[in-house]
Amino acid sequence: MSKTGVKLTSDEVVYRDTTRRMSETSRLFDSGTVSCTVGTGGSASTTTIYILPDQYYNLVPLAVYMEIGGTVASGETVTITVKAVLDDGSSYTIASLSKTGATGSATEPSPLANLLSSLGSSSGEDRRITRIEADVSSSATSTSATASVRVVGLKT
Repeated sequence: MSKTGVKLTSDEVVYRDTTRRMSETSRLFDSGTVSCTVGTGGSASTTTIYILPDQYYNLVPLAVYMEIGGTVASGETVTITVKAVLDDGSSYTIASLSKTGATGSATEPSPLANLLSSLGSSSGEDRRITRIEADVSSSATSTSATASVRVVGLKT
């Protein structure tokens, strides 16, 4: 089967003049638990969770685990926003967690559905996810809160 820029055979993909065997390029990735810097005063601090290795073409996040820990003061709000960053530099939210005066965790089982929702009417065609980042902020001017993120998915 042939389509503009793409030729498929039984065991390989040719994409933009690059041949890759599917069995050699699709692998699970696990970022491990990444501690994130918590920005204060409502300003988010960005932490890179996972970067696409050079030998792969795209990241496909399948689940995101987020945790807010440490001490969150009464009235303080801590927010984690996990984003997929595309090769054109644009970023889209795929998961989020916000807690006020409390710690807690959440697992987002549908980050791809969230990406599609975030894309809205803009086209994601011919763009690829090259990195996953987390923005973390606290409403307080100083905080003892902590935050961590883990992303599991495919690198293809």
